[in-house]
Amino acid sequence: MKTPMFQAHGEDDVVVNFKFGEMTHLALQKMGITVDFHKIEDMGHETSPEELNILLEWLKEKVVTREVVRQETPPDRNVKKSETGDKEPRGKV
Repeated sequence: MKTPMFQAHGEDDVVVNFKFGEMTHLALQKMGITVDFHKIEDMGHETSPEELNILLEWLKEKVVTREVVRQETPPDRNVKKSETGDKEPRGKV
């Protein structure tokens, strides 16, 4: 499973120009990293309620959904793999 990544950048950012946010996104894509990029219009070098709402929805989709799936299919915590790859019982967890 790959770690989901979120990136947002204000279109009107005068501290870190928006084009650098886009360039970062493209560079990450070229490295094979999937990033959900969000352009926030009328926002400078700050955060905004719009950006926080986008982030909240993204977290709900990416993190909460995965956590629910993880809870429905828990790993066997009483077994660990030995150095040879064989499973051996583990002590109390």
